[in-house]
Amino acid sequence: MNVHNIADGKIDHQKIQADLPSLLDMFTDSEVMKYIGPRRVLTQNETEEWLLNILYKQDRELTRYAVVLKETDELIGVAGLQDEDGIKDFAYYFRRSHWGKDMHRKLVQQLLTTLKTLFKSEIIKSSLLMKI
Repeated sequence: MNVHNIADGKIDHQKIQADLPSLLDMFTDSEVMKYIGPRRVLTQNETEEWLLNILYKQDRELTRYAVVLKETDELIGVAGLQDEDGIKDFAYYFRRSHWGKDMHRKLVQQLLTTLKTLFKSEIIKSSLLMKI
């Protein structure tokens, strides 16, 4: 999702539309949604609003980011931090078609390494793309 750059308030609507099917696949899957947020499937409109909200936050704070496959640039999930009552909550979630492939281990290692670097340098960049 950070591949959708918000520059000068302009959003790349083509890229957002390209990722919507993958996000909808995840957010409309009742099995996946047992573990995410409202614990219910989201509508297309709610998914689009969620995405726009995340894109807005990415230029302002450390938040959730896309998890994509290096080979195909396919969005397979979301990972990162979110502010929950002043506490940074770490989470990751994948589309069900990518469950059981041991990707979470590599993702968590990469994310923790990146976060350590970001916090050490005290410069937090708004763009973070995790390719596994």
